Amino acid sequence: TFDKPGFVSGFDRKNSWKSLPICVKCAISIEAGKEYLNEKFLKQFDNFKFYVIPNFVFGEVNEEVMEEMESADKREYVDSILCAEDYILDIIKEEEDVMNLIFMFIKPKQKDFFDIIKYVEDVPPSWIKQLSDALKEIRNLKIFRNEETLKKIFGEKKTGGLDSRITIDRLIRPFFPKSDYDKSFIDIIGDILGRKKIDKNFLINAFMREIRNKHVNKENWEEKTLCLKSFMLLKFLNKLKLIKN
Repeated sequence: TFDKPGFVSGFDRKNSWKSLPICVKCAISIEAGKEYLNEKFLKQFDNFKFYVIPNFVFGEVNEEVMEEMESADKREYVDSILCAEDYILDIIKEEEDVMNLIFMFIKPKQKDFFDIIKYVEDVPPSWIKQLSDALKEIRNLKIFRNEETLKKIFGEKKTGGLDSRITIDRLIRPFFPKSDYDKSFIDIIGDILGRKKIDKNFLINAFMREIRNKHVNKENWEEKTLCLKSFMLLKFLNKLKLIKN
């Protein structure tokens, strides 16, 4: 902003409009708003940072809800994209008709700058709950939870069910490894949040690529795990009607 050394055109504050065409008062408001969002609504999961911003449909901010959201979860890093929202559901369960959520995924650059890599708006709390409930239901299917069934796949050494801590992003990430497929990974997360259908062939190709890699490297256990996770992900998306054939 104009208050940074060397930012103002010709080093004269009166010429700040040439570099940032807004008034001083507006620039200060924007900076204050950014600091507020960073402090209250900025989270991190995997290697991404993202904001979860409440948006009141009719414009009138519910101060009580805002105060509860600000103080409910102070964690900067969360294990899952939905973990960040679990605490919100109880707070705003009475506000579902008047409030949506905005998800903004960012990639930090130098100092205070960042790129917006995914922006998803108008996400109702009821949809977050649907995602959470659907995943729990799929995780509890016999093929993923029954030890005897899994022994037939993995062998007698297998104990318990498939990892009960599997979250949506942990289900997707193995098929879109870090660095090489970060964009595809966050695009799918964004599409799920935004209730957009995902191309089935695109998913199948990703499944086959990673499963084939495990097979070639003779990582038998991991290969079978990926096969089950691919099936779980398809079941999850199909239940939510998010598969595009």
